[in-house]
Amino acid sequence: MRLPAGCQGTMGRHHLSVVSALVVNTTDLEKFCGVQLPRFKQYFPQYEHHTLYGGVGALVVKDQLEARARNLGLYVLTQGGKNNSVLHKPPKPRAF
Repeated sequence: MRLPAGCQGTMGRHHLSVVSALVVNTTDLEKFCGVQLPRFKQYFPQYEHHTLYGGVGALVVKDQLEARARNLGLYVLTQGGKNNSVLHKPPKPRAF
């Protein structure tokens, strides 16, 4: 499933929520993973029975931040080539 950065998508009982910015920093990442994703189903009860995965999308994602996001179990979407998105799958996707 290809999603533009900053949107949400559902596939069966799986849901992907992506935070986006021009540049993502560690504070954004920690807040998204530690606060926003765990509260997602409180704000969107229609997804209560879905498995929620998180992702981060930005025009610029530094290598260290990409590694941190993937270690947290998040998908990473960045720009690559000519207007193409590059999806970096985490070694073990984390369900929230």
